[in-house]
Amino acid sequence: MGVRLLQRNSRHISLITVGEMIYNQGVTVEKAASEAFLVAESYASVPAGILRIGCSPTFATHVLPEIITDFNTRFGEIKFELCVKDQFSDLINDRLDLSFRISAQLPDDSSLICRHICRLPLALVSHPQLSMTKDLFNPAQLTEIPMLALANRSGEQQVIFCGPNEAVFNFTFSPHVVSGNMQTLLALVHSGIGAAVVPRYLCNTDLNNRSLIEPLPFQTGWLPESSWAYALMPSRKNMSSSVRTFLDFALPLIKKKICIAANM
Repeated sequence: MGVRLLQRNSRHISLITVGEMIYNQGVTVEKAASEAFLVAESYASVPAGILRIGCSPTFATHVLPEIITDFNTRFGEIKFELCVKDQFSDLINDRLDLSFRISAQLPDDSSLICRHICRLPLALVSHPQLSMTKDLFNPAQLTEIPMLALANRSGEQQVIFCGPNEAVFNFTFSPHVVSGNMQTLLALVHSGIGAAVVPRYLCNTDLNNRSLIEPLPFQTGWLPESSWAYALMPSRKNMSSSVRTFLDFALPLIKKKICIAANM
């Protein structure tokens, strides 16, 4: 900037007034930067602070509460903010540390860090009184019953069924009702209006007590292709100890809840 900071002669060098002012400002900046690094190091090594997690309403209702409660008894310094919505959360715009997703496909954003949890078994379920003309033995016969779908808009839907001897059947249908909310879809199934494919851990109790049935019986060997449960993080670099600690604690429990509940 063309400002003279020093004065010197053949024997001495010293700061002039403006040089002293700039030096003092530099010391202040250096101190603030050092304190910021200390805060960052503390955050990276000690599980504390606020952990922002994104997930679906059903995941928030059926999977996370008990896990967060147990985790909180051991790591009480960590607080939680849950971003719960049917649509996939945007980790960057929603300022999330972590997001749990259920999907057949991985996200398109290659900048995100993906950690697989487990396969998620699915089931085709209906109310016992849903009228059917005859017993079903393969997915091609599903055209005989009304179908529902997890979707935000009406339109043709497809479910892939895996059968005996590695057989595969792509079942395409036009649903009678669609809903973007899984709880609503399950309520519709319970009402008897149609059958739908849902995560097995959500309906396992209903199948055991026969309040819901599988119109295409489990014994036929035909099951909807499993989905995936996985965790997403914005970056692996500088991941906080809170995220690492929670993942190490939660992932085995999540796997147990959504897989063992289905006897898989």
